[in-house]
Amino acid sequence: MKAALLWPSNEDSPPPDPRLSHDGVHHFLIPAFFRTISTLAQQGRSFSIVIRTFGSDADDVAHALNAFAEGKHLPYSPCLR
Repeated sequence: MKAALLWPSNEDSPPPDPRLSHDGVHHFLIPAFFRTISTLAQQGRSFSIVIRTFGSDADDVAHALNAFAEGKHLPYSPCLR
């Protein structure tokens, strides 16, 4: 899991948006979440997302989703543009 949460660190990767990586090294939300959203959108499926948080992280989750919607989480965001 630790390896799966690492933000890509090669020269071709842009630095992470702070809303998506609080420490600049790890994803805040698991990448599979964004991959799932992207795949559903690419398939043209209608879907709703329900987020359950611990209460104190709701704003952080909302900010991460906004960053994703703005295309800041490549390679998963482009299909939503």
